[in-house]
Amino acid sequence: YLNDKKKLVDENNQNSKGYPVTDFWRMIKQCFMTFEDWYSDNESYHLTGYISITKNEKIDELYRDHLSSDTLNLKEYISRMDIDNLSYGDKGVQNTLLLFNVVTCIRTKSRFRFDDYVKVKYHVEHISPHSGFDDIKNKKERLDWIKAIRDSSLEKFNELFVASDFEGAEIISDDADKFESFYKKVIERTESEPWRQEEKLDQIGNLCLLDSKTNEEYGNKPFPLKVKKIVEVDKLQGSLDKNEEIEPRYLLPTTKNAFLKYYSGVNVNNLTWDESDAKAYRDEIACTLSDYFGWEEISDEK
Repeated sequence: YLNDKKKLVDENNQNSKGYPVTDFWRMIKQCFMTFEDWYSDNESYHLTGYISITKNEKIDELYRDHLSSDTLNLKEYISRMDIDNLSYGDKGVQNTLLLFNVVTCIRTKSRFRFDDYVKVKYHVEHISPHSGFDDIKNKKERLDWIKAIRDSSLEKFNELFVASDFEGAEIISDDADKFESFYKKVIERTESEPWRQEEKLDQIGNLCLLDSKTNEEYGNKPFPLKVKKIVEVDKLQGSLDKNEEIEPRYLLPTTKNAFLKYYSGVNVNNLTWDESDAKAYRDEIACTLSDYFGWEEISDEK
């Protein structure tokens, strides 16, 4: 935008006494002050960041719109989302979860770390495991899974091992049938009851955003081990800027809240993520977005 104006100034300046250059400097100052205002204002900072990432709306285009209107309503750039028709694999899921994080930060007067978000790839992941033992394909994966259970220090799993017998883990991992039996015993200790409709595992109430590194370590493990990993990553957040040896990882606020059962009420089972947790989480997403944007009320869970 300013380059276009500069060309006009350069052309006019050939037959002027310098006023166009002064005018161009005024436009630069105006542009800078506008961007500074957007960055300083918590709401503008978050909406501008979200729109720039998800809507392919360049910052100069937003600035043009700002100059051509008395008031720029950034909310109007974001369309209403029908979260009940979103499912794992849909393009809109990541944008919806990102928007939930952004609006949460606006409401809590915190700052979403867009710079950390764009540095690494974030994945949409299931909170309650979507696939079972059949997705753990070889002996090494089975052994790693068993060791993660054994080393979790969770009392629920202690009785499955005798003195943390590594040789026993080798024997179990070497036999697919023994591993299946072991896997089922672990799941029995972490599930209150099976999900009534398996397709709900792919709905937004069972989905979150994780960075690629945490996602790799998070894996296809039971819910308590996923929570353990989330807590470990959360403990690193305050050290990211102080210790260059620690690989930067941004744990998104609503991902942390979901795993710590922030949305689930008072009577919670910390060993599992069940349908009641998913519904509470889904309802929080729906209410947060509809209240903030003034969207029509989203229907109750189907």
